[in-house]
Amino acid sequence: MFLVTMNCFSQGVMQKKASPVIQKNISTKESAIKNGSGSSNKVNPDNASATLSDEYFSLNNETGKAANMHYSCILFDKDNRQIASFKDNSNQHEYSAGSEIAALKMQNGNAATFGDFSKGGRLHITIESKGNESWKISVLKLTLEFLNPGLTQNLSWKEIDLSSGKKEVDLFFNEATQDPIGKYDVKSNKKS
Repeated sequence: MFLVTMNCFSQGVMQKKASPVIQKNISTKESAIKNGSGSSNKVNPDNASATLSDEYFSLNNETGKAANMHYSCILFDKDNRQIASFKDNSNQHEYSAGSEIAALKMQNGNAATFGDFSKGGRLHITIESKGNESWKISVLKLTLEFLNPGLTQNLSWKEIDLSSGKKEVDLFFNEATQDPIGKYDVKSNKKS
């Protein structure tokens, strides 16, 4: 499913959905290896009070990202409350085509529980580029780790295109989504 919305600056924002994989009581190393595959395990409602402890993401780059292209990622819960963020303002972080950037840690903003994500959420990405630059991410993986009880939620999205003409993207996740993640045709507003 692909949706287009307009933000307050009348700029198109691309939206994609991902399927979560919920894993209970698995170590960080094991959970990082087990990636969202489009299936979802039902989680006991008693886990709703599990506290979010860590959020991080990794990128597989299809094309390179220029050092002067800055970006930010903001994690929102189901109520559109900002939970965590990451900002790269450095002019020294150039990503080459085909590279993998692993485990970029997000900074906590507001406290959250597993229940805050039980009906989904979103990851909002914005780029700041000089000139006519583009950046294609073949796979973005987001990991949310919770404590008491220990839960890990792994999410992934494919084929994310950002450019000077498309500077924002919203990556949604919803427990009920079972569709595999694929490419989206922006012009026809449908999955390709």
